[in-house]
Amino acid sequence: MITITAVTAAPAVAASATAESTAGGTAPACVLRDIDKAAGTADVLNGCSKTMRLQLIISFGPDGDCTTIPNDGDWYRWKWVLGSYDRIAVC
Repeated sequence: MITITAVTAAPAVAASATAESTAGGTAPACVLRDIDKAAGTADVLNGCSKTMRLQLIISFGPDGDCTTIPNDGDWYRWKWVLGSYDRIAVC
Protein backbone atom coordinates (compact mmCIF):
# COMPACT_ATOMS: atom_id res chain seq x y z
CA MET A 1 0.00 0.00 0.00
CA ILE A 2 1.26 3.48 -0.86
CA THR A 3 0.10 6.59 0.94
CA ILE A 4 0.85 10.27 0.43
CA THR A 5 0.55 12.92 3.09
CA ALA A 6 1.51 16.54 3.57
CA VAL A 7 4.65 16.69 5.69
CA THR A 8 3.85 20.15 7.08
CA ALA A 9 0.64 21.42 8.66
CA ALA A 10 -0.61 22.59 5.27
CA PRO A 11 -3.99 21.55 3.86
CA ALA A 12 -4.23 17.98 2.64
CA VAL A 13 -3.19 17.06 -0.88
CA ALA A 14 -5.78 17.77 -3.53
CA ALA A 15 -7.72 15.05 -5.31
CA SER A 16 -5.97 11.90 -6.48
CA ALA A 17 -6.70 10.09 -9.70
CA THR A 18 -7.14 6.38 -9.91
CA ALA A 19 -4.16 4.02 -9.73
CA GLU A 20 -4.69 3.23 -13.41
CA SER A 21 -3.27 6.62 -14.40
CA THR A 22 -0.46 6.21 -16.86
CA ALA A 23 2.84 7.68 -15.75
CA GLY A 24 4.63 10.02 -18.08
CA GLY A 25 8.26 11.06 -18.10
CA THR A 26 10.35 11.78 -15.05
CA ALA A 27 9.26 14.90 -13.15
CA PRO A 28 11.25 18.05 -13.99
CA ALA A 29 14.13 19.33 -11.87
CA CYS A 30 11.88 21.97 -10.26
CA VAL A 31 10.29 19.08 -8.33
CA LEU A 32 12.69 18.55 -5.43
CA ARG A 33 13.01 15.02 -4.08
CA ASP A 34 14.26 13.50 -0.83
CA ILE A 35 14.22 9.71 -1.16
CA ASP A 36 14.88 7.34 1.76
CA LYS A 37 14.83 3.85 0.27
CA ALA A 38 15.50 2.13 3.60
CA ALA A 39 12.50 3.83 5.23
CA GLY A 40 10.33 3.54 2.10
CA THR A 41 9.62 7.26 1.85
CA ALA A 42 9.75 9.75 -1.00
CA ASP A 43 9.32 13.42 -0.08
CA VAL A 44 8.64 15.95 -2.84
CA LEU A 45 8.46 19.73 -2.95
CA ASN A 46 6.88 21.31 -6.01
CA GLY A 47 9.17 24.22 -6.79
CA CYS A 48 7.69 24.66 -10.26
CA SER A 49 5.68 27.71 -11.26
CA LYS A 50 2.46 25.69 -11.46
CA THR A 51 0.59 22.85 -9.78
CA MET A 52 1.95 19.49 -10.91
CA ARG A 53 0.35 16.04 -11.25
CA LEU A 54 2.93 13.57 -9.94
CA GLN A 55 3.16 9.86 -9.34
CA LEU A 56 5.57 7.67 -7.38
CA ILE A 57 6.87 4.86 -9.61
CA ILE A 58 7.94 1.68 -7.79
CA SER A 59 9.93 -1.16 -9.33
CA PHE A 60 8.56 -4.61 -8.44
CA GLY A 61 5.63 -3.14 -6.52
CA PRO A 62 2.49 -1.02 -6.94
CA ASP A 63 2.92 2.56 -8.14
CA GLY A 64 1.41 5.46 -6.23
CA ASP A 65 -1.72 7.22 -7.43
CA CYS A 66 -1.42 10.19 -9.76
CA THR A 67 -1.66 13.05 -7.27
CA THR A 68 -2.06 16.81 -7.59
CA ILE A 69 0.82 18.55 -5.79
CA PRO A 70 0.37 22.31 -5.45
CA ASN A 71 3.31 24.70 -5.60
CA ASP A 72 2.55 25.90 -2.08
CA GLY A 73 6.01 25.52 -0.50
CA ASP A 74 5.08 22.37 1.43
CA TRP A 75 6.71 18.96 1.26
CA TYR A 76 4.54 15.92 0.52
CA ARG A 77 5.43 12.32 1.40
CA TRP A 78 4.70 9.02 -0.27
CA LYS A 79 5.31 5.82 1.72
CA TRP A 80 5.63 2.35 0.25
CA VAL A 81 6.17 -1.16 1.60
CA LEU A 82 6.71 -3.43 -1.42
CA GLY A 83 9.24 -2.95 -4.20
CA SER A 84 11.88 -0.28 -4.59
CA TYR A 85 11.91 3.38 -5.61
CA ASP A 86 12.20 3.99 -9.34
CA ARG A 87 11.28 7.65 -9.93
CA ILE A 88 8.80 10.47 -9.53
CA ALA A 89 6.90 10.88 -12.80
CA VAL A 90 4.46 13.39 -14.25
CA CYS A 91 1.01 12.01 -14.96
